[in-house]
Amino acid sequence: GEHSAIFALFCSVLRLCRLLVVSIVALGRFAPASLMQTLSWLISSVLLAVSFAWGPVLLDVMQSLVLLLHVCPFDTGDRIVFRGQVLVVAHIKLLNTVFRDVYDEEIYIRNAALYAGDGIINLRRSGPAYV
Repeated sequence: GEHSAIFALFCSVLRLCRLLVVSIVALGRFAPASLMQTLSWLISSVLLAVSFAWGPVLLDVMQSLVLLLHVCPFDTGDRIVFRGQVLVVAHIKLLNTVFRDVYDEEIYIRNAALYAGDGIINLRRSGPAYV
């Protein structure tokens, strides 16, 4: 359910990157050298600006993808302990996860904070587990 949507988004981003690389290689094969030099300066300047502007967001996205697709510490409905608080996983999203606490309040925690946190104890999955 939720993991497949995140994986589909990740796959579409990889397809876009692959298309860009193939386009640049094809352009480099048939374009004159002066045009390629100008384009390389333009592309490197744009990439540098984008890395400063979107670097923290891309870091958050990559940490979330590692947490959700590789580590998989919890599923929807699991009861976990995070920073001493017992929470129930309500929804898993790309950049954050929605939990419910013992007072039935919704708590939003960034996945990057979960990834960099002190650890997650999953009480529901198959008995107590420390991730």
